[in-house]
Amino acid sequence: MHKFLSATVYKDLTITQVDSLYLRTKGKVKEKVSYDLNDPKNQLDLLHYGFDRDKFRLFGYYDEKAYFNITRIDIDHKSHKS
Repeated sequence: MHKFLSATVYKDLTITQVDSLYLRTKGKVKEKVSYDLNDPKNQLDLLHYGFDRDKFRLFGYYDEKAYFNITRIDIDHKSHKS
């Protein structure tokens, strides 16, 4: 986690820069997740970030203020492994 933060947040990268460097594009890049049990149409795009040859993956979404909200830290890349 510290390595990812050092490479992104601590370098003041923009969302676009982080996406171009670390957004995982093989397999499911985005998945829709329902966040409102009363209205399942209310969904978020869950994004997957990580380093190329590293098992570490970070899952989350951007809120209305453009803050990234972490929903899962997968240190061994066991989620969505093909």
